[in-house]
Amino acid sequence: MAKTRGCAATRSGCGELAALRHRAFGLEGLTVTVRRAQAELQDDRLCGKAPRSAARVRAVDFPAELLDAVTHLLEQVTTARSTNSR
Repeated sequence: MAKTRGCAATRSGCGELAALRHRAFGLEGLTVTVRRAQAELQDDRLCGKAPRSAARVRAVDFPAELLDAVTHLLEQVTTARSTNSR
């Protein structure tokens, strides 16, 4: 459900959402910069890939009502990374 809402809110594909990184989010401007997509290979490995065209690299707005959820998620990721790097 959350993945579907994210796809709809950002007009992005699921592979594009899966490939998002922390730096892609501009919380002040409520934007997400889509630069890559993620694909699943036949052997179940995941790989990042460049978009098929330059037009697929874009900044998209996300709704203000998602700001709290996105901020919370980014904080969780940051905390998990700092915990795992110790």
